[in-house]
Amino acid sequence: MIQAFEAKGVVSDKGGGRIEALHAFGDRLLVGYNDGGLKIYRVRDPFSADGLEDVELVSTRKGFSKRGSIEQLEVVKDAGAIFALAGGSVHVFDLESYAFAEQLRNPASAGPLATIEGVVEDGTVTTSRVAIVNAKHRRVSVYEWQDSEFVGVKEVAINDRAKSVCFVKHDILACGLSTGEIVYVNVSSGDTVASFTQEEGAPDSSLSGYMSRWAIGAAGPPMLCRVADRGLLAVAVQPGRVEGNVVLLDSEGQKVGSVNTTDYINMLGYCYPYLVVIYGNGTVEFRNIDTGSVMQRLEISGENSNIKLLNDGKLLYVANESKVYRLLMDDFSNQVDQLATQKEYTEAISLLSQIEPALFKQDKEQRLKELKVALATDLFHEEKYVEAMDIFSEVSAPPEVVISLYPEDLNDASLESLQPLRPFLADTRRKISSLMLHKDDTDSDILESNGIRLSKDIYGDDLSKAAELVDTTLFRCYLRTTPSLVGSLVRVHNHCDPKVVQEQLTKRGRWKELVDFYHNKSLHRDALQLLKSLATNEETAIAGFDGPEATVAYLEKLDESQVDLIFEFARWPISLDKEYGIELFVEDVSRLPKLKVLDFLKSLNDEEASCYLCLRFLEALVYNNNDETPSIHNSLALTYITCIKKHNESEVWDSFMSFIESSQYYRPDRVLLQLPHDDPRYLPPRAILYGKRGEHKRALEIYAFEMNDPNQASQYCAGLYQKDPQTGQSCLHKLLSLYLEKGSTQYHDAILNLLSTQGSRMSVIEVLNNLPSDIKIADINSFLQSQIRALHSSVKSCQLEASLSQVHLVRTQESLLQLNQRHTVVTNLKTCKVCNKRLGHSVISIFPDEVVVHYGCARAYKEQLEQTEQKFKSITVNDRQTKSSNV
Repeated sequence: MIQAFEAKGVVSDKGGGRIEALHAFGDRLLVGYNDGGLKIYRVRDPFSADGLEDVELVSTRKGFSKRGSIEQLEVVKDAGAIFALAGGSVHVFDLESYAFAEQLRNPASAGPLATIEGVVEDGTVTTSRVAIVNAKHRRVSVYEWQDSEFVGVKEVAINDRAKSVCFVKHDILACGLSTGEIVYVNVSSGDTVASFTQEEGAPDSSLSGYMSRWAIGAAGPPMLCRVADRGLLAVAVQPGRVEGNVVLLDSEGQKVGSVNTTDYINMLGYCYPYLVVIYGNGTVEFRNIDTGSVMQRLEISGENSNIKLLNDGKLLYVANESKVYRLLMDDFSNQVDQLATQKEYTEAISLLSQIEPALFKQDKEQRLKELKVALATDLFHEEKYVEAMDIFSEVSAPPEVVISLYPEDLNDASLESLQPLRPFLADTRRKISSLMLHKDDTDSDILESNGIRLSKDIYGDDLSKAAELVDTTLFRCYLRTTPSLVGSLVRVHNHCDPKVVQEQLTKRGRWKELVDFYHNKSLHRDALQLLKSLATNEETAIAGFDGPEATVAYLEKLDESQVDLIFEFARWPISLDKEYGIELFVEDVSRLPKLKVLDFLKSLNDEEASCYLCLRFLEALVYNNNDETPSIHNSLALTYITCIKKHNESEVWDSFMSFIESSQYYRPDRVLLQLPHDDPRYLPPRAILYGKRGEHKRALEIYAFEMNDPNQASQYCAGLYQKDPQTGQSCLHKLLSLYLEKGSTQYHDAILNLLSTQGSRMSVIEVLNNLPSDIKIADINSFLQSQIRALHSSVKSCQLEASLSQVHLVRTQESLLQLNQRHTVVTNLKTCKVCNKRLGHSVISIFPDEVVVHYGCARAYKEQLEQTEQKFKSITVNDRQTKSSNV
């Protein structure tokens, strides 16, 4: 227990009457006596340790009550009134002058009073209410302060005599009956509904309609106390019995808690945030209303210390027959510190949770966190690991504090303690990641997590260091508890210490997880060296790592930023099988810089593999990626030649010929330089290359004379003619000239074949002028016929075109005549069809229907025409539908 309150005597009146009533408000203390007298004291605040010198007797009112002993005092500050219950009547006195004002209209035998001040539920009107119990007739009279006077507004009948009353809310009054029952009455309506009884052990009931009854027992009337800040009602159950209970009810009559007591209950009160219980022996007990625990037990020492009066609330006073004590509360911070010193962390947390931040000198949130961390630490030492870790996660405890509870080597920790550590570390890892994600956002330094402020201060200035501690510990925890989860950690972004991970995974031979960790940490060289060593060490051959496949798969995951590393570790897989080079460089040619890849492939020691991979890589660029870079096309052409020359790659010959024929992006002169001059096999590509350079005569010489293939020469010219008739015709004449230069006799058949197959594309005049005299007319009969047919076709085409032009001319003339005949006469009297104003000398617009309007009215008239046309179409469609239905 703690020292939350200290009792200070404020009034000692041994020579006067017996104290029977007590009420405090502000700095005033009202003390009522059995002889009807009233004393008013001023108690200065803060109350000093000097005792009575801080208390001043302001006024003494002998005969304050004409009806004898003052039984109860209540003050309504809004009304400026004191209510005194004496002799079964309620008297009203002025709060300032203490003069008698009136006696409330109620029959004799009035019972206890209950008052409430504040704003009604609709939030529009502030009213004060006084409930007066008529014990004789089992009725409750309710008064409201209206227009400077109290007016009786309701009189509610109840089931039995009420021995205690207390407002739960502004319109809900609780009445403790002599039978031990508690009745909730709605004083706004004044109506009651048949009550119900909750027997012992039955489920909790709620306020139904206007009234609810709580059956407590038949030992005596219950004591009632309002817990104002929570809207609850504290009820002393079966008062007068040992080990009675204090039951907590909400405003709807639902039981929300209870507090067990251990002695005779004499009085019940509430002083924020404590429930005040006064026992028959005069002991004052302060209890935590949430936990029910005794926070302090205060013995009032002195002569005749039997406490019989209590003024609860903010100003806590108790009194016996001759003395009044004020119970001064210690600072909340000191109370919490006392509990923490006693390691009563649960009680400290409960108490601090009930205190408003403004009433707590320290940072409430931070202090709560410290207490919960201390509580969790105690639970951990008690081997309640799950509960401890749940609290650590709830308050976002610093990870170093939690991890320090474990031995440095987690292998020395029990599995039972490590299992709950995993979710804590995972949760902390998530929180640190969120903070790191917002590290550059000054507005996001504080995030919310389970109602706790989450800031960078929790984990220190260096979030990366905290993240490393958490991830490395989580890694060790996984190894100890569930090794199968290690992979899920190392494969994602993490801050694990590489040295620790490498050491632990190597010791256990978990190579796959180690490779994944290296990749995630961008330690690619370490990963590739490990893969190579695993693949090349026959003594430690491991399934999945016993060949270059794992290395190739790893290299395929790297991007162009690691191109040098890729080249370095790609050599040994390619040296074993050149097809690995296809996987690495050809299947996705856009992954890496193409020129660097080409240089690397050229640098391979194995010339055959180098040539093969270069060729496949360049073909993929040209044909799959449609690369039009001249250097790439040049390289492909030269690589074709290299493969053909060095490795006798006859299967690539057709590809080479097709490429130099179709590609427009390489430089023919560079390729020509690489072709052997003394190898007749290279004559066809040389001819193609000369043609690409525009040296058609040289290409024709190769086809016609060096290859001795007139048909190929003729086809070459035909191909050019299809692309460009003028160039093609020129080449045909050049070919004819070449044949004639070599001698018409030797190439007689070639000349005649050229004229018969391509003659229609040649100029008859130029051919006849160049033909030698030894060629007979009969030999060129087919050539001449083809020329005549071509001329005849040309004449027919010209005649047809002339006829069509004549027809078009006639039609055009006819249209012109019709247009010239159309006219419109605009007189001084002619008006516009839109605005009905004279046209005069205005700019006009003439429509096809010969309507003349102002130029400015043209748009409006055009819209009228469109609307009319649309309406006509609609009418036409409707008529058709009507006719169809009639049929």
